[in-house]
Amino acid sequence: MHFYAEHCYSGRCTDNSAIINYYYLRCCARDTLVLPTDKKYKVEVIDTWNMTREVVLENASGKVTVALPGKPYMAVIAHQGNNTSQNQYCSGYWVNDQESVCCSVYSQNACKHTSYA
Repeated sequence: MHFYAEHCYSGRCTDNSAIINYYYLRCCARDTLVLPTDKKYKVEVIDTWNMTREVVLENASGKVTVALPGKPYMAVIAHQGNNTSQNQYCSGYWVNDQESVCCSVYSQNACKHTSYA
């Protein structure tokens, strides 16, 4: 049985230039990301409530652990530094009021939605 607060929403650009997880009500102290090993990523924690972004890892690849503040409405984005394309098509993300986070991060309007618990 999954409770609403246990859901995490996730997605990536089609070329893996950016990968994002949104934790909604989950108050995680850390999470593990599995990034492609053939690319280097800048990993940022996004506080969607306070509208802030903080770089927590640079040149990350493979399996990495990201420290989180244990608050709701947090997101983690891993992107290829300043080379992240602003026009890549999002292949997943979240619904309702949180959709704007996906679209603002990637500067586009169309996102498909997926979620997992």
